[in-house]
Amino acid sequence: MEAALIDEPIFSTLVAVLGLRDIGSQFTYQHSPSGAHRACHIAAEVSASRIVLTTQYEIQGQPNKPNEVRTISKCKDYRRTDLAFLSRAIHKIAFETLAHHQFVGTGIRRNRKELGDIDVFDREFDVIRTWVRRGEPQSSVRPALRIQRFDQAKTKEQLSRWGGEAHYFRQGILYALNLFNDWYIVSLTSPPDRVENDLRSWRKTQEFPNTVWMVGDRLHRAD
Repeated sequence: MEAALIDEPIFSTLVAVLGLRDIGSQFTYQHSPSGAHRACHIAAEVSASRIVLTTQYEIQGQPNKPNEVRTISKCKDYRRTDLAFLSRAIHKIAFETLAHHQFVGTGIRRNRKELGDIDVFDREFDVIRTWVRRGEPQSSVRPALRIQRFDQAKTKEQLSRWGGEAHYFRQGILYALNLFNDWYIVSLTSPPDRVENDLRSWRKTQEFPNTVWMVGDRLHRAD
């Protein structure tokens, strides 16, 4: 399921910029004894079934190339199965990160101390287990909110941050998963017939400078 993330234009571009995975050498550059400075600007356009990603990649200080600007475009057309695998991957990583914190004590920040008492074996998390393991219920794709904040990262160190935050909210337990400033907000406890409404209710209590998308049976703005 995590392979669904590698096929994501935004995620695959971010990991290539960070040098975590090379994709066609599009983001490589000539090293210089004095060092080379890199800057990256990413813009995404979203429709109900497509993401179009335009990346402007600037490198200053390469030997024989004092200033090079590359413009790289990617797009992805989403079928319902693509969105389902993406949703299952995101929920799997979010729940595993929460469980890792409970047993290892790292990888998460808490907004309330009581979150340390969460029992990840509790039946309230069965909705996540059945969705991640078997893709059930198959009648719909479990929704998640997606918020891109990579335009706020000014350095490689800021861009390379990942992890998550767990929150209590009125409808249950919510997890905000940060994958290199591409954020996914998921409800870990809402039943399938209520999860989208629960996420929208939480969304109304928050202020974001970036566009918020809903990933479900289709892509659409959640603002």
